[in-house]
Amino acid sequence: MKIKSDKRPSRRNDRKVLVAEESIKRWAESDSESSSSSSSSSDSEQKEVHCLMADHMDDDEAENASLKNSSAESSSDELEDTDSLKTELSKLRIENELLRSESSELKAEVEKLTKEMSSWTQSTRALQKLQESKSQHLIELS
Repeated sequence: MKIKSDKRPSRRNDRKVLVAEESIKRWAESDSESSSSSSSSSDSEQKEVHCLMADHMDDDEAENASLKNSSAESSSDELEDTDSLKTELSKLRIENELLRSESSELKAEVEKLTKEMSSWTQSTRALQKLQESKSQHLIELS
């Protein structure tokens, strides 16, 4: 199974945000100092900020798409793992039933053999008694 990892924003994105913030601050400061002389430079700084923000958003979108793909892959992997586990469980259940059946057959055979041994033991005792009584009868006759 794959483990989902949380991606942290890259340092490159952090730098872009910082540059954008600094540009905004500079633009605000220059705007308050002189509005006429800084209009062309503030326009370029504003464009720079928009570009940096657009780059940042593009990076976020790419990262989101990447996360969606990895999420879909992990979901697919989890489904495959679930299916394989279900198949394995089914096989184990079948094997378990076969072993239970075999166990029942063996228990029945043990019970049958136990009865047969008991019968032989009784027969042996009866034969010994018969031999003992025959021996005593011969002794009495002699």
